[in-house]
Amino acid sequence: MFWNCSSDDDNPSQDNSPKNYFPLVVENQWQYNNKQTANNETQDTQETLSVANEEQTENGNVFLLDSDNNQTGVSFTSILSNGQVYKNEDQLLLTGSVDLGLDQTEIPDFDIDFENVVIYNNNAIDGDLMFSEDQNTTLPEFNNITLNLSLSIESVSLGNIEEIDVNGEIYEDVIGSQFIVSIGVDATTTVPPLPFPITVQVIEFQEVINSTNYFANEVGLVQSETNLNVNFSDELNQIPDFNLEDIMVLIEQELATFQVTLEE
Repeated sequence: MFWNCSSDDDNPSQDNSPKNYFPLVVENQWQYNNKQTANNETQDTQETLSVANEEQTENGNVFLLDSDNNQTGVSFTSILSNGQVYKNEDQLLLTGSVDLGLDQTEIPDFDIDFENVVIYNNNAIDGDLMFSEDQNTTLPEFNNITLNLSLSIESVSLGNIEEIDVNGEIYEDVIGSQFIVSIGVDATTTVPPLPFPITVQVIEFQEVINSTNYFANEVGLVQSETNLNVNFSDELNQIPDFNLEDIMVLIEQELATFQVTLEE
């Protein structure tokens, strides 16, 4: 990957025309080459992300995206296609959820829900915190185990980039951002012969998702790299039959082709 960075101070004659880093028109579509690495194995897939529908709400128009690839876990395109996307002036915002894949182990119905996360802001500079929210939630009890979730969601601007080389194609006028999810999980249960409940750490508070994304003007998402890392606590040994294996997944996505119409 190759890119050149710029700033307002370095480029006083920059183009001040309106920017459109993610055109939202029904039937717009983007094709991606995906590479997912997990357990020392790599899987290559292709994916088409499309704007499937537009809905009018009390907060304005929102767009529903659709993906034809269900094999890329917590890729950023899967996050986009599992929610509602909309624009507010110079911002792209997302309301939806993230499936960490923990329901495939011992923890059912474990999704991360969020609202109005700022995916990018045309006016933000490198390092700006665009969105931040903390939550504490008690999950539904299962197998006599109560889980308490501590959650933090952030989005951070990476500023503007003059150009980026993606899949052999040079895209100019690019904006970057990071989507970050951190969690901590405690479990409370009774373990015989103890007569009282005990609380142990399932996941020590840690960053579990870090998705770095780049959007090109009048194109859309051109490149994404998403890391999913979940390290389970050794304290889990205190709870019988509650054995979880660490999760490490890297998903890399590069735009191959696209067909977009700009909003009127």
